[in-house]
Amino acid sequence: MAQVTRPFFVRDRISDMDIMDRQSEKFLQVLADANTSYPAFDIQDLFLRFTMDVACEFLFGITAGSLDSPLPIAGRATLGHKGSATDDDFGTFTQAFEAVQVIQSARFLIGDSWPLFELFSDKSLGMVTTIQSWSRPNIERAIREAKDAREAGVPRNRAPTLLDHLIESIAEPDDVQFELLNVLMAARDTTGSVMAFVIYLLCLHPDVAQRLRSHVFDVWGKDGQPSYATIQKSEYMQAVLNETLRIFPPVAMGVRYSRSKPSSLPSDDPNRPFFMPGSTQITLLPTDIHRNKAFWGEDADEFRPDRWLDPALKQALATNPQMFIPFFQGPRICPGQQFAMAEATYLLARILQKYRKFELCPEYQPAGSRPPSEWKQHNGREAIEKCWPASAFTLHIKGGLWVRATLDTA
Repeated sequence: MAQVTRPFFVRDRISDMDIMDRQSEKFLQVLADANTSYPAFDIQDLFLRFTMDVACEFLFGITAGSLDSPLPIAGRATLGHKGSATDDDFGTFTQAFEAVQVIQSARFLIGDSWPLFELFSDKSLGMVTTIQSWSRPNIERAIREAKDAREAGVPRNRAPTLLDHLIESIAEPDDVQFELLNVLMAARDTTGSVMAFVIYLLCLHPDVAQRLRSHVFDVWGKDGQPSYATIQKSEYMQAVLNETLRIFPPVAMGVRYSRSKPSSLPSDDPNRPFFMPGSTQITLLPTDIHRNKAFWGEDADEFRPDRWLDPALKQALATNPQMFIPFFQGPRICPGQQFAMAEATYLLARILQKYRKFELCPEYQPAGSRPPSEWKQHNGREAIEKCWPASAFTLHIKGGLWVRATLDTA
């Protein structure tokens, strides 16, 4: 699938910020309404709506309208499969979309014997039906439009999208739908996760938040719109994002398989490589790698963006790039890496131009989504965590991230 999507993340397409301009304006409007109407709001939910709307428009030419749907209400929101939940049509689709991820994650952990646990019913069947009821009409509409345009000999008034390519190259609508949803999950959930954890960490570290906001003003002013060129030069913003990706990589586990014949993997001793049997599963755990003190020092569990400005770290990464793999590496590296970083930078900059600070509101977390009290006796980050990071294919904050924002009135 990466080979199919890669052409749609070329620099010329990523640097076109029109979609982000439109969707960020909508996001800021919805955020402002939520912040003034309620005592707190779930900013993880808002980020996931934003990334879904951007992904649908950028990749598929579809208007999803996620930000136009009702938001979860502080004090009344219930615990969803990953974040908070709403009971409208969009919320029903979202919960089905996330429930399938939870079910698939459980099946993966069980292994090949998972069908034994679902002998009498397919746990995902109802969820798949709900997802299809949302996605199938959009796909069928796009297929009709593409067919009508071809038959009429009328050129499309927009650049070709990934959905256009899938329609041309894949005959069956079901196959198009499956590929679309696979890409949508990656585009929506991973970038939304990163931005939610950035806000969470800024709440815990107001000094970093203040410095990042000053950096935003230095690069873009109080109301300037980020461009692809300026995003590439926003060094401290990139440091904050990298540090967030290090501590909370959006894909906490990856799986690869060795080729059918035995081979070897490099080790610290070039004369003693690791033997790898053929057809063997290799599990990668970015979270463990990113918090390994052998790579990152004794403060590996601490959020310290300045480490990314240290030339020594840049040298270490050049020598051992496998110590930082939020998007994985090699031929199967995430093709949307640059787009995701540009998207997160763009929206976070626009937010910080308008809001002076964010505060956590744990009292509005849905029941069952606060960190367990026993975590305080654990080692590492669990002892200090103020939210509940959880993983189901992608990392998320259980129950959402409920915050309030302070508008900059200066």
